[in-house]
Parts: sequence; structure tokens; C-alpha cells
Amino acid sequence: MEEAIELLEKATADFEPELLDASGARAWLRAFARVERMGAFGVAAAARKVDDAPELARVTGTSIGKAKETVSTGKVLGSSPELGMALKHGEISYDQATEIAKAEESAPGAAEGLITVAKEEPFHVLREKSRKAKLEVEQHKGLAQRQHAARGARSYSDELGMMHIHLALEPHVGTPLVARAEAEAQRLLRSAKKEGTTEPFECHLADAYAKLLAGSGKGRAKRPELVVLVSHEVVKRGWRDVRPGELCKIYQRCS
Repeated sequence: MEEAIELLEKATADFEPELLDASGARAWLRAFARVERMGAFGVAAAARKVDDAPELARVTGTSIGKAKETVSTGKVLGSSPELGMALKHGEISYDQATEIAKAEESAPGAAEGLITVAKEEPFHVLREKSRKAKLEVEQHKGLAQRQHAARGARSYSDELGMMHIHLALEPHVGTPLVARAEAEAQRLLRSAKKEGTTEPFECHLADAYAKLLAGSGKGRAKRPELVVLVSHEVVKRGWRDVRPGELCKIYQRCS
């Protein structure tokens, strides 16, 4: 390993990106990305044996939370050869491996299909499919109770002095709020376009949440709201039956 590090140091010593054309820069980018992935495998695999998040955080220069995540991912790598080999050979990134590991931990065997997704699809697609695999298994293991216990809120200021508000809400509570905020943001966006302004939708969405939290936003017209959480396969079968591991829940809220 020390010899490999020495060779890598020699290779990067002569690396001058300003002298490269676009094609050369892409080649170096692919090489560095693979090295990073292989290094991430080593860190996660070693972290499994060390199993000391504070020490890992100091060595890697990351937060305790990130270190704990690495230890958890490393443990899954030990029980999932397919996932371990994919990261070891630089076929997937550490972030992709972490998403897959979360699903594999709850649904053993899910890694194989998700590795293919990681290689072929954007990261957000992998994250969505990994979460789906995890939730569909856990819904019958007290998921609703754990979601309720996991609800929370926090706020903090950033370097610009902006106030950040983070809410973790159960699906049947958060979904209607998101729908109302997005409806209000769409109204604000249409109004802004008429006035000739072109701020991003996210700016209007922030204004919409501020209005709703202050009790001044319109949201949607007051009417009963129905929130349906259902697995895609249930819909494909025409809503006829829900099989083990699948989700089909209906919540009604009255405004």
C-alpha cells in the first residue's frame, strides 16, 4: 500500500490541469474518481474492524455522524460480497454504496439489483429505489411507530446569516404541507412573471413556506385532503391486492 501511495504521489506531482485539453482533463477526472472510490472502500472496510467513530472522524477529517455512517456501511460491505467488490473495483462511488447498504441492511439481497441501477442511472434514481426497497420491507416492522418517534425540527444560521429550518414529519403530515406550499409557490411564480421578474421557483417556494408558517399563505382551497402512500406494484395490479412487503396506506385530513 505504501508503494502504491508513493506511485500515486509521483503521478499527481506532475499534474497540471491548466496544461490539459478537455479530453485530457476528462481522463484524469475518471482516474481520480476511481482512486477515490477504491480509497473509500479501504476506509469503510477498515472502519468495520476499528469500529470507533470518533477515531475515524479524526483520521478522515469528517464529522462524527459521517464516521458512524461509514462504520455502518463497512459492516454491510462485509456481509454483501457484491457490494464490497463493486466499491473495491471502483465501479460505484462511496455515496452510491452507502445508499445501497441502507437498503441491503433491511432487505438482504437488494444490493445486486441496486448496483446495476447505480451503474446505469443518476444518483437520485438510485436513492429513490434504495429507499423504496428499505421502506417496503420495514413497513411491517413498526415503521409507522418509528416514523412518529423520529419526527423532529431544528434550526440554525449559516455564514450569510440565513435562517435554515429543517422539519422531519410523518408522510401523512408532511405531504399535505408540501402540496400547499407548492401550490402557493406556483401562484407567487405566476404573479412574478406578470411583473417581469425571473427568480427561481425555489425562491418562491421559500416565500410560500414563510407565508404558511406565519398563517398568511393561501395554500389550497380548504377541503378534505386524501394522502395515499402505495407501492407501484399494487397500482400495476389494479389496486386489487397488497402482497407482503408492499405498502398501501390512506390518510385523510380535514382542513
